[in-house]
Amino acid sequence: MAMQTTAVPRRTAGFRKIVINGAIASALLAAFYAASMLLERQGLELDNESVWYAIRASGAVAYLLLAASTAWGILLSGKLVKRRVPAALALELHTILSWTAIGMIVYHAYLLLFSRFFDYTVVDLLVPFVGPYEPLAVGLGIVGLYLMILTSASFYLIDRIGYRSFRLVHNLTYIAYVLATVHSVLAGSDGLLFNPVYVAVSAGLFLLTLARILARRPHAPRRIYTS
Repeated sequence: MAMQTTAVPRRTAGFRKIVINGAIASALLAAFYAASMLLERQGLELDNESVWYAIRASGAVAYLLLAASTAWGILLSGKLVKRRVPAALALELHTILSWTAIGMIVYHAYLLLFSRFFDYTVVDLLVPFVGPYEPLAVGLGIVGLYLMILTSASFYLIDRIGYRSFRLVHNLTYIAYVLATVHSVLAGSDGLLFNPVYVAVSAGLFLLTLARILARRPHAPRRIYTS
């Protein structure tokens, strides 16, 4: 009972920290964008090729962080992690991976505002399926991001929605990962390099999920035959 009592303030404080950090990061990104627009009017522009490389690199890192977060989330319920890693540390690592992946995805999308290869607006990045480049693929990525935010934020709402509802919402992580993979394959420009990575990572997550399901199945009692 004491553990539950102390967990509630921790979740509340954690959620408050996420909101504050998100607000600060959003303000900084908005300020940098406004400053870049002012500099562009003065004839000073960011190198377009460098921006393009940053977009591609941030997308790759974001995908790997999402995969790591998903994999660690699956392992959290297994005996191996429970026996070797303290519960608080394991949960904190999962939280850090999840929100870092979200932050990197936001940064990946934010960089599109600075690319002269496309004509993206803030609305294009917030509303799915309306952007100028591969609207379906990019739209799926936006939906996947919203699902990631929902599943990550649901942890802080366990006391309001109940553990059963939390588990149901958290399973949307699988859909978010699939959408991110489809987005990466269809919208990415490094298919020859990263397609094997997508296949390997997806296969690994599938096997982890399968092992988790099999481990949770009740085992039938063995029959003892006597002569």
